[in-house]
Amino acid sequence: MASSPHLKNPRSSASAAPAARDWASLPPDILISVFLMLGPAEIMRGAERACAAWRRVAVDDPALWRRIDMGTGVLPFSSGGRAAVHAAMDRAAGECEAFSGPCDNHLLFYLVRRAPSLKVLHVKHLYFFLIKCETSVCGE
Repeated sequence: MASSPHLKNPRSSASAAPAARDWASLPPDILISVFLMLGPAEIMRGAERACAAWRRVAVDDPALWRRIDMGTGVLPFSSGGRAAVHAAMDRAAGECEAFSGPCDNHLLFYLVRRAPSLKVLHVKHLYFFLIKCETSVCGE
């Protein structure tokens, strides 16, 4: 019985399989370009968890954190929301130029201390709580 030219030879298809890609070996400048298209939440909840190489780029490069848009899903008074904003500001290493997202008075004090280069502040929701102004917070 003659074989049909439309049927694939199992041996040839196995040898023609593309080589596995090592996404962890992407150069940092390409990773940064990709990460800049994501938001801080997407980087922290997804991209930086892919592998150690991606985490190093996400954590160690302040350029990724110059413009921080936390969206509206982060609640600054929740421990997780506050931790996410603090982590993003800490990663900016004083180079954050723009912040956008929900905010409370605790977070405003943190922004004042950690973002001396801040030029744009877009507060999407302001949650105000009565706080006692301490010397270490207010700088008095």
